[in-house]
Amino acid sequence: MLSDFLLYKYNDQAFSFVRGLGLYKNVDFFPLLSFSTDERGIDPAFRFIFEWLSKLINPILLNNLLALLSLGLTFYFSYLLFAFLTSNKHVSAAFALFNSTSLYFIYRVISATPNLYFVFLFPLLFILLLKRKNPAILAVFTFLTFGLVSYYAYFMSVVVGFWYLAELFTKEIRLMEFLKKGGVFFGVLILGLFA
Repeated sequence: MLSDFLLYKYNDQAFSFVRGLGLYKNVDFFPLLSFSTDERGIDPAFRFIFEWLSKLINPILLNNLLALLSLGLTFYFSYLLFAFLTSNKHVSAAFALFNSTSLYFIYRVISATPNLYFVFLFPLLFILLLKRKNPAILAVFTFLTFGLVSYYAYFMSVVVGFWYLAELFTKEIRLMEFLKKGGVFFGVLILGLFA
């Protein structure tokens, strides 16, 4: 039962496409199964949005639109990240293109898992970390990500924790500032998750 909330199954969205087509055509293809949001486990906000949009748009078209939107956002935020790190626009554009068309993203599209298309969240996270945004803002960002794609949000919380730890070890921050940043980030995140 716990694995239903933590682990993905291969191509788990194929079932959602059939469900979405049923919503789009107003036909119940699975009359013997009950579908409440609580029973379907992880990523409740994404699942709600995807099912709501499936009533308006064919879910296959919706999947393709999400892939294109995510590709564009990944390129944009990757470009901003690499432009922040380098001063060369051509190098930034090339690395943004490489990042946005990575094998991981292509595999996500091929395996039809649209809730994992949001690869752009990681370049955005690194931009926020490099610009030294308030830990509470990072916690709210990570909390909102939990509703869309909990798999990425878990790794975001790990990245932020290790980022602050690296700042401590490289002596960019003192121990008290590390405890304050980590405490604010994880405190706000845990408060949001369990409130």
